[in-house]
Amino acid sequence: MEHSQGWRKRQMVNEIIRYRIEPDRAGEFLRACNKAKKDLGETGHCVRYDLARCANTPDDYLMLIGWDVSDRRLQALRLSRDLERFRDSIEPFSPDVLATGCYERVLLSGVETAE
Repeated sequence: MEHSQGWRKRQMVNEIIRYRIEPDRAGEFLRACNKAKKDLGETGHCVRYDLARCANTPDDYLMLIGWDVSDRRLQALRLSRDLERFRDSIEPFSPDVLATGCYERVLLSGVETAE
């Protein structure tokens, strides 16, 4: 329980980017995302990085990046050289972005069970 309360106190922004990638580019996209993971880790502010593919629509992907900064500080970080390699990695797929947004946590993850 104490761990959950720590999450509540930590200021964190989840950035979600939705892509639609044609099947013939999927391998290239996955390689770029794998490189981007390393680039994000080097920023010192990325605390989570996930990529998921839709089971029902396999061309659709969700990239989730957890940042340990506020939304305002994230805007500044995006313009910094720290994210330059990340931007270079995924830039070829910019036209494939369907939606993007930053989300603040309002409920903690997990499942409650009846006792």
